[in-house]
Amino acid sequence: DISAYIFGSFLKGPKIFPKISPNKTFSGSLSAVFFSIIISVSLQLSEAIYINIILGLSISIIGQLGDLLASMFKRKQGFKDSGHFIPGHGGFLDRFDSMFAVSFATYLYLLCAGYYG
Repeated sequence: DISAYIFGSFLKGPKIFPKISPNKTFSGSLSAVFFSIIISVSLQLSEAIYINIILGLSISIIGQLGDLLASMFKRKQGFKDSGHFIPGHGGFLDRFDSMFAVSFATYLYLLCAGYYG
C-alpha cells in the first residue's frame, strides 16, 4: 500500500478503476508488485528464490484486489472516504483492507494444505 501510494502519486499515469478507487494508478499498482517481491525475497521466507517471488507476487495481487473490493463495497454503501486519519486516504480502516484479504487467503491456503483441522 505504501509503495503504491508513494510511486502512484509521484509517477501518476492512467487510473485502474476510477469509479471504484479514483486515486489508484497502474504505476502505483506495478510498484506495489515490485516492492512486494523485493521484500519477500529479502525476508527469505523460503530457501527457493522462485517461491519468494511467487509469494511476493501473490500477496501483492490479493492485497490489491482486496483493497479494490473493499473500496467498491464502501462506495456502494456511501461511506467511502469516511475519515481523514492520513491525508489523501479514505480513513483508518483503509490501511487494513489489503491485510484482511491477504490474511483470509493465507488462512484458506493453510486450511486446504492441511495445517488446520
